[in-house]
Amino acid sequence: MRTTWILLAIGMIAGCGEEPNPAELMSLASPEELAQIRNGSSDNVRRGVVGLAMLTGGGSGGCTGSLIAENVVLTARHCIAQLGNADRGVRCNQTTAEAAYRPSQVYITLEQRLTQSPRDYITVEEIVTPTERLLCNTDIALLKLSRRVRADEMPLLVPRVDQGVRENEQFTIVGYGGTDDGGNGAGQRRIRNNISVTCSEGRCPRYAARDREWGGGGGVCRGDSGGPAIDEQGRVIGVASRGGQNCSSSIYSSVAGWGDWIIDHTIRFTREENYEVPLWADGWPTEPEYNAPVGEFCRDDNACGYGRCIDGYCTRKCDNDDQCPISYDCHNSWCMKIPQPIGAACDIDIECESEACADAQCVQYCEAHTECPDGFGCDESGKCAEGVTRGRESSGNSSVTVPSPFGCATGGAELWLLPVLAGLRRRRRFG
Repeated sequence: MRTTWILLAIGMIAGCGEEPNPAELMSLASPEELAQIRNGSSDNVRRGVVGLAMLTGGGSGGCTGSLIAENVVLTARHCIAQLGNADRGVRCNQTTAEAAYRPSQVYITLEQRLTQSPRDYITVEEIVTPTERLLCNTDIALLKLSRRVRADEMPLLVPRVDQGVRENEQFTIVGYGGTDDGGNGAGQRRIRNNISVTCSEGRCPRYAARDREWGGGGGVCRGDSGGPAIDEQGRVIGVASRGGQNCSSSIYSSVAGWGDWIIDHTIRFTREENYEVPLWADGWPTEPEYNAPVGEFCRDDNACGYGRCIDGYCTRKCDNDDQCPISYDCHNSWCMKIPQPIGAACDIDIECESEACADAQCVQYCEAHTECPDGFGCDESGKCAEGVTRGRESSGNSSVTVPSPFGCATGGAELWLLPVLAGLRRRRRFG
């Protein structure tokens, strides 16, 4: 017996009317309704899964999406577009997707719940969808946000654009959906692990899915539309499209099947705003540790998403220098900041060749001109500086006055103290 496939957006009301007011955003669930994504649990981890709220002239609706670049969200097409021939569920040879809503009708939130507060939402600047009209095989959309999402607000998810799914592969689902076909309990982000791929791209029953779609076990319900199926390495492998009755088996749009399309629009959206193009969109491996942000200050690995905290900076894995940002090189498989010369901008000592940063510039302390690199001399403040004349250096056991990094002149009998103090200021870059 064939399954009746049900769209997973909640509360979508067709029709256009007056421009919606963000203040009309409404919570889709009361606290007592917040049970679980079907047989799942509440998700409190910052993992790049966002909530969507859509406002039309006749009402509101909720969906889920994945933040895959600083200003790009991946979601389902039917979340942001009117549909045709879907009154009794999805029929792959009949159900169509019409024009997308206006960007001003769609909002995303990084919060764990779809709240009533307009300040919890980010507006959308542009929406792109496939050109084909039939919904099956095209239930995917990209949103360009009106502002960037910083790494400290939410880490990015990496779409697995370079590898399709495998049958029996395990994945995790995350979404803001309800716990039954009616959408009860929707509006809270929830998670469920250990779901299995039941049929890979092009191997599902024709009436249920097409070649850019794949099937998985149950759990997704109304409101989970557009949410990610996340593989065991934390990569997005599918976008929730539709499910069977009672939140049973589900169909996902294949991320790998739409890989080139996702890459092309992500590059355009990021470059238009001079944001960094994600490495996965630039041909690098999609393993999350290769795509982690670099350069943010950190105290431990928890602040760096899938990256690591080394020497007080978040960094990512690499195989060669080309995979690291400018001013970084690949050292022991991790992008490490290249020590900068005297005069370069810096924040902390380890950024400098001299291992000393003062007044936001790399400096080198000295006692004599010979301790400075070519083109620099030891000035009166005890720092190597350009344009300082290199005079005759003192020698022998005579007592001479030389500059001190502490602003005081010191005699020859006391010179032994300065190298000791300078050594205390210096730290090795690598262990």
